[in-house]
Amino acid sequence: MKKIIRVMAIFLILLSLAACSNSEVPTTEEVEEVPAAEEEVKEVSTAQEATIVPTDEEVKLAYEKAREAYSWFDLTTMYSDGSSQTEYNGNIYVKVNQEGFESLSDLESYLHTLFSDDIVDSLLATNRYIDIDGALYALPADRGTNIFAGEEHHKIIRESDKKIIYEVTVDILDENFEKVVDEEVYSFAYELIGDKWVFTNFSLVR
Repeated sequence: MKKIIRVMAIFLILLSLAACSNSEVPTTEEVEEVPAAEEEVKEVSTAQEATIVPTDEEVKLAYEKAREAYSWFDLTTMYSDGSSQTEYNGNIYVKVNQEGFESLSDLESYLHTLFSDDIVDSLLATNRYIDIDGALYALPADRGTNIFAGEEHHKIIRESDKKIIYEVTVDILDENFEKVVDEEVYSFAYELIGDKWVFTNFSLVR
């Protein structure tokens, strides 16, 4: 009788071990699915951030940056080292000495954060800035501004959640610079193109 009891006890122990071994364990595939889900959440978050409509302050700051960058081509020249000059295609270029702009690629990347591709292409096509021996060089060319341009009046017009108009009205003064005799109005479209907000048309107002 004792032998039978011992056999039954051993049998019960074996059954208990078998049940434990069949417990569900996360597979390798299931574990790897967690990072994939996190990556999907990140992609959705990035897309949502791109569609956020900028505030008035952010639009105004974007305009100020765009005006400065555009002036490097149409009004003045980036900070440069006049003592470091070299000739290229019959023109004298000076080395740019402005923080954050070591090469033409740096300048192009910055312009793309402010303007649409066609504006960037048209600016760079002037060859005002080129790479020489891996460094950024500029062709100095400065001009004056409209001396009859008076006070500026800025206005932000929201056409949709993907397009904003930045309007600048400039007072035009008389020959004695005393009275406003006219005005010039400039409208610049600030639009969501792809995943970023950029100006799709631009010019200086002076």
